[in-house]
Amino acid sequence: KSLRLRGGYLHSHHDLYPQGVGSMIQQQVTCYDGETRDPNNVFIIKKYLEEPPQLDDEESPIELVKSGDLIRLEHAFTGRYLHAHQEPAPLSKTHYQVTGYGGQGLWDSNDVWQVESVGRPHGEVVKALETRLLLYSSLNQCLLTTSGKKLPKWGHE
Repeated sequence: KSLRLRGGYLHSHHDLYPQGVGSMIQQQVTCYDGETRDPNNVFIIKKYLEEPPQLDDEESPIELVKSGDLIRLEHAFTGRYLHAHQEPAPLSKTHYQVTGYGGQGLWDSNDVWQVESVGRPHGEVVKALETRLLLYSSLNQCLLTTSGKKLPKWGHE
């Protein structure tokens, strides 16, 4: 949940960027500030180099996310990963575009994010709805943020 824009959520869906807008074969990612629950806001946190255990595997220990962890965020509905690359964003040419990319085991280093807890040391457990955190793409040397602007007509409503 973003601290900007009245608490908007990271959001994606099957719609791709159109031809001529950044990486057109990749999925649109936005910040959605809707009041209702939306399954398109759900992302699965995965360790950088490991696949999580099956949900019904009761033998697997629960691992909590910590500040400093390297993660991938998989969109639960489409299976694509949150992906940053050095393609200009469609609404702000001074920022990079973020998309949904890959899936089904296909991913690359642009899909890796470092969790940074604001004002907390590395190794401290992230607490849902309490910890202020940043997502940092070390490959692209940028933070995930939102412009607050709405996509043009080609954007998903």
